[in-house]
Formats: sequence, C-alpha cells, structure tokens
Amino acid sequence: MSVLGPNKKEFTFLIGHFPSQASPTKLRQQALEYATELMKGLAAQGKIVIFGGDLNVTDEEDHQNSLFANTLETVSFVSHKIDCKDCEGSHFHRGRWSFLDILAIHKDNAKKGWELVPNSVQVVKTAEHTKPNGTPLRFNFEEQLGVS
Repeated sequence: MSVLGPNKKEFTFLIGHFPSQASPTKLRQQALEYATELMKGLAAQGKIVIFGGDLNVTDEEDHQNSLFANTLETVSFVSHKIDCKDCEGSHFHRGRWSFLDILAIHKDNAKKGWELVPNSVQVVKTAEHTKPNGTPLRFNFEEQLGVS
C-alpha cells in the first residue's frame, strides 16, 4: 500500500502476518526472505519502504536461527533490535517475553528524507490490552478487548 506521509512524500507500507509457532521455523524463515526481497525491490525503485506485522518469531527462535540477522536486518532497521531497549516485548508466553510484532524500516529511507526517530519505538500498553500484571490480554472478539 502506498500512502502520503506528513511531509507529502509517498511511502510504501508492507504488512505481514506470518505462520504461527505451531508451524515449522522454515515457513517463517521463507516469509522473512520473501519480505526482504520485496523491500529490496521497492527500495531499488526509489520507494520509501516500511514493513510491519505479526511475524510470530520468538526471541528464542531468532537467537537460535539468526532469522532477522540473515534477512530483514540486511536491508532494514528492525524496531526492537535498534530501539525500545526498555520494552519487555509484545508477546508473553510461558513466562517469556518476545517481539512477535515488528516494524522494519529500510536503511535507504534516510537518503530519501525518512528516518526512525531515536527512542521513539515503544510497545503500547493500555488497560484494554493488558492484564493487571502488565502482560498482553488475549484478544476477545465479542468484547473487542485484548491484542492479537
């Protein structure tokens, strides 16, 4: 999707929702490789490119397989890897935090007048989205509460 930003420059925002943790790591790796190639191609056309979504890559899986380092980080800045140092994560499961939800900002965007503002990445936590202990509330469609 291409839209105009506040500076009236057009940018392309790619959105992904990758296979869940019930699926093999290879499927998320292939999706990351595909997203990386899409970003490369659009940037080569001179476009400002941002990619985001629920990639379902846990911190443990990323650490074991260098998924971001071998894909998105070769062409972009990955939100929680470069900022949000005080953030615990966007997902809490079995006592562990992970960033399943990410933004990737293409490295060439700065040459085109778009940069990630330092210390601007954060995980939004509101009463509608979290349990009293601060962990994410599972999404409830009927009540329209929680996060997915």
